[in-house]
Amino acid sequence: MKYKAFKFRLVPSKEQQTQISKTLGCCRFLYNQMLEEKQTKYKSNDKTKCKTEKQYKIDFSFLREVDSISLQQTRIDLKTAYDNHFRKLKQKQKTSLRFKSKHNPKHSYRTVSIKTTKGYNIRIEDNTIKLPKLGFIKFKKSREIQGEIKSVTVSKNILGRYYISVFCEVEIETLPTLGTQIGIDLGLKEFCITSDNEFVSNPRYLRKSETKLKKVQRILSHRVKGGKNRFKQQKKLFKIHEKIRNQRLDFFA
Repeated sequence: MKYKAFKFRLVPSKEQQTQISKTLGCCRFLYNQMLEEKQTKYKSNDKTKCKTEKQYKIDFSFLREVDSISLQQTRIDLKTAYDNHFRKLKQKQKTSLRFKSKHNPKHSYRTVSIKTTKGYNIRIEDNTIKLPKLGFIKFKKSREIQGEIKSVTVSKNILGRYYISVFCEVEIETLPTLGTQIGIDLGLKEFCITSDNEFVSNPRYLRKSETKLKKVQRILSHRVKGGKNRFKQQKKLFKIHEKIRNQRLDFFA
């Protein structure tokens, strides 16, 4: 059994977009609150246990409006980041724990598949996927999802586009072993050349968009940090990079 992720474009309604934004904001808020508490206890040498997400719900009632599993995953993510931070410190590596910012170009949260009395809380029906607190959401099903769904990550980028990454446990068949061999040489002029004299051309997507990138980045460097015009320019830059990324993914697919 292997694990495999299937990523799709999500098409939520306005109400679902509002709920997703609430969940992203609550996860970011909880992460920052828990990180601040951990840092305060560490500096004061306080060895008492930190508060859980359930205790934070008592202090901040708005946390009850979002998926509880996503808040649990936020606590787990913080614990992993915290443990990795001290592990790197022991290895004398440069590391730092950062608070999450709403100005990041991409935000995401993760929820886990759980079996309930009404069935699994995450399931797929036709071109829709059911998620906790969101109901059935349309998504662009470009391929069939295989295996058992373990978790789903919902993300939103700076352009306001939504995506889901469905993490599944898949049984992968072992390919038959052949007696033949082939050599591959990666190059600059050609992407690769095989020992069978097969040439794969290099599309050079980044080079083709280099002029646009330089112009947009030059304008961005003159924009005031925190200003609306800087945010607009960042969206233009992100759009070009996203196009290059999609071109590369299509090339390797």
